[in-house]
Order: sequence, then C-alpha cells, then structure tokens
Amino acid sequence: MKASGRFAHLLLGFALSCLAFSSYSAKYDNCYSAGKVPAEKQIYTSSAVLMLDETVVFDATQQDHIRKQAERFLAYGSELRIFTFSAYRDGRYTLPVMEVRMATQLEESVRYTMRKDSVREFDTCQQASMNNAKQQLYTVLTNYFERSSSDLANSDILGTLKEIGDAVFPALRSKNRRLVLVSDMLEN
Repeated sequence: MKASGRFAHLLLGFALSCLAFSSYSAKYDNCYSAGKVPAEKQIYTSSAVLMLDETVVFDATQQDHIRKQAERFLAYGSELRIFTFSAYRDGRYTLPVMEVRMATQLEESVRYTMRKDSVREFDTCQQASMNNAKQQLYTVLTNYFERSSSDLANSDILGTLKEIGDAVFPALRSKNRRLVLVSDMLEN
C-alpha cells in the first residue's frame, strides 16, 4: 500500500473513532444528583483509562489477573473509562466501551448539613452503583476476551495513545490520573 493510501486509511480510522467518541452515551452512576449534593462537594480523587488491545489473546490465568487489576479502579471517588482498540481495519477501531464515575463517600460534616432523605438516596445509589459498575466491568472484559483475535494485524498503539490522550485526558476530573495499557506492545 502506498504511503498516501496508508494515510487515507489512518485518517478514515481516526474519523470513525472520533465519531464513536462523540456518539458514545456515557453511563455515569451520578449519585451526586440523586442525593442533591452541592457541586462544590462533588469530588473525584482518581481517574483511570484502561486501553484493551484486541489483537492479543490471553489465557485464563492472564484474564483473571486483568479482571482483578481492572476491578481495583472501581472505588468510591473514582472514574473509569475503558476503550478497545485494534489495527484500524475490519470495523476494529478505538471504541469506548465503558465509562463510570463513582461518587466519593460523603464526609460527616457534609452529611450533617443535608436532608436525611437525600443522604439515604445518596447511600442507596452508591451501593447500587458499585454493584452495577462491577457487573458492567465483568461484562465488558468478558466480551473483550471473546472478541480478541491473534488473526488481526498488529495494532496501532502509538496512534491510539495519542488519540486517547488528546480526546480523553483533558476531560478527566481528578489530578490523580492513570493510563493502563493491556497489550503485547506489537505495533503495526
């Protein structure tokens, strides 16, 4: 393939993945709204972006390890975003597959100033949100492991990292930010 053809292919892949970013409807568990917590009390202490390379097939032990490590990012006061990526071909582009924000547990001084029914709604929402987020994470990872294939061409890791860095990292709310890349690091 000529250089201009590769550039056009890369440009098409980037355009399709940008479309995926803009059309993706985030599923936030917004307990702050449910509990009517004032905006200045809404805090996120950590952010993680998990990038899953679809060109790598993992055995059961590796899959279990990835699940356990990913679950560590689900904590009160955290936000987690998960993306799958591949080689920009055959419908395999950078796609957001999960986006969750978990409200921070309320300090006693904040709880004391809120209505009791709002505190109760907040607490109920937090518990349900954590359960839902864990189930969603398990489903996303199970689908990822089933969809991964070693038959795909090597992935475009550097292009995907730049794309995620430009499109996602500026929107993260916390100062403590992590990027976790699950890949064999073989670049196209």
